[in-house]
Amino acid sequence: MRRFIIEAVLFSLLATAVWYITFATDVTRQATLELARVLHRVAGFPAPYLLAEVKPYYWHSPLFPPLVGLMLASRWLTWRQRLAQLIFALICFWFMVGVQIVIVYSPYLPLSWFRSFVERIYISFGYIAAPVILWLVLTGGPHPLLAPSDSAQSEHPLFARRWHAVVAAIILCVLFTLPVFIAAGRGDPSWPQARRAMAEGLRRDDPAAALVGLQQILPEDPRNDGLIYLAARLHQRRGEMTDAHALARVVFQRRHMMGYLDKEFGMSAGKPNSSSKP
Repeated sequence: MRRFIIEAVLFSLLATAVWYITFATDVTRQATLELARVLHRVAGFPAPYLLAEVKPYYWHSPLFPPLVGLMLASRWLTWRQRLAQLIFALICFWFMVGVQIVIVYSPYLPLSWFRSFVERIYISFGYIAAPVILWLVLTGGPHPLLAPSDSAQSEHPLFARRWHAVVAAIILCVLFTLPVFIAAGRGDPSWPQARRAMAEGLRRDDPAAALVGLQQILPEDPRNDGLIYLAARLHQRRGEMTDAHALARVVFQRRHMMGYLDKEFGMSAGKPNSSSKP
């Protein structure tokens, strides 16, 4: 057990260096943002503009060091099993971080006590509990280290078959999305209609139509930063820079991001580049 702990710490430290490089070069955050956009499109509600694209936070990039350390130190598995399960675990974890981006930044979710509660839980869960739970589900934890030495290596301490653990991890990912649907059902009764109008306008690449739907609900949810940020981007797309700047100022000031205001919405910034268009 002592050897396992030492190896887990060492592998985690090495993975931390890799994570820092990917975070500093903005590789993993961009991939996570794109995943969040894909999840929106799959649900039928495109979200080409997410507030997470402005200011990088450490949790926007999948915090995989503990997961890597635990997986690679699980020496009751063969190296082939460890690497295969590590890749699958990282995919699951990346999906969970993408869902976190959705719950925190989606312009389609009204503000509510439930959404705020889930945001706090998910951000903490994402970098503390999720890696440990995935490791426990996929490997069974350190139980084999305490078992007799003649135990069958292929047995899983928690499941009858190892592929059952993979299914359990997939179910965990599905359950992780349920709060998003619950949060979507909160808020003013006019939210569903406004959501549909916003989504239809974005699908047609029609900022004016999307703004019509957005303006139906914004007075009822005036502190919804994701919604206000979307409105600012849509006005920017239409060349209405004064309106875009004023709306963005509200969000950036509230979130202590004023250093990004002129860069993103300065009068000389013009429209976003083509890669940001819906």
